[in-house]
Amino acid sequence: MKNILFTFLILFMAATAHARTWQPGSPLPQNSPLPATLAQLQEDKEDVYTAGIMVNLGLGPENPTWALTQTAKDILLAKLFLEETKPTTEDKITLQAKAPEPSYKGLTLRLTRADGRRYEEIHLFNGRITSKGKTLKKDIGRQIEYWLWGTARVRREVVMAGRVMPVLTFNQCRLMAQQIVETTPRQCVLADGDVLLETSEPLSKKVLTTTNFKSCLENGIGLINTFPRRCVGHGGRVFTEPPRLFEYEIPSDMPLATPLTNPLDPTLQGTTTSPTAPAPLQGALTVTEDPSPTAPPAGDISSSVIAPTSPTLEAAAPASTTIPSATDIKNIAPTDPT
Repeated sequence: MKNILFTFLILFMAATAHARTWQPGSPLPQNSPLPATLAQLQEDKEDVYTAGIMVNLGLGPENPTWALTQTAKDILLAKLFLEETKPTTEDKITLQAKAPEPSYKGLTLRLTRADGRRYEEIHLFNGRITSKGKTLKKDIGRQIEYWLWGTARVRREVVMAGRVMPVLTFNQCRLMAQQIVETTPRQCVLADGDVLLETSEPLSKKVLTTTNFKSCLENGIGLINTFPRRCVGHGGRVFTEPPRLFEYEIPSDMPLATPLTNPLDPTLQGTTTSPTAPAPLQGALTVTEDPSPTAPPAGDISSSVIAPTSPTLEAAAPASTTIPSATDIKNIAPTDPT
């Protein structure tokens, strides 16, 4: 009985001491995050239930997130428990590559146990895997970071992967689960259309300075004579020749085209442009206005032959042609049919 009372007394004193140091709003001991160490994760490997990824772009709650499948979660834990290997030349060059997107600060891994308790967040960026500022292990050649980008299933994150990560080789593009074209050699096509060929050429530091077609002509490993031309740089990235724009001065004596006017332009309202009438063709009939029309005399039948009012038709006939008057027509004697 004394032992039971003594045990309760110890528990009471411990709870009282913890209550004095507990701050309102802080998690209770049963809800506080578990330490995210490799030893702890190795021990709880079977209890890890979910794994989530968040992209650190400095957007707060709008940072892209996605959840790993159960298969991807098991593969990730296996990669974390693997022993570190000696970095290759390609791995060292990858860590020296300039970040395409300065706002990108890596990926955050969030693990949860089956009982609902969470582990401390794990960060992966530029070859390091850390938790609360402590390095858990090295990510040789950023291979785990590339692989985690390949678990994204929404096109926005798939396109984002090629924009925030320095993709230098075919293998890195393949780790990110981009499209593979089975040609000879094989091609890996990023979501933005860039192509990386599978080559046996060893990677060199020239890949860090090859960023466009012009620099590829100086430091590349091959030229494809198509239209437009393409250049294969170190690592297998293919650069396409951009279109060229030529500028030249217009001669001063060169006639300029008359600019077209917009009839709906409000600045041109109230102004009219009278079109110039074309010149009449030679030998064609023209219509003219008679400025002083004269009425025919009484009883003249010319009113039934030629209209006395304007307009009148003027034929472009020879000058020697004489048109009989209405009086001459009246005085012609009828012809005897017999």
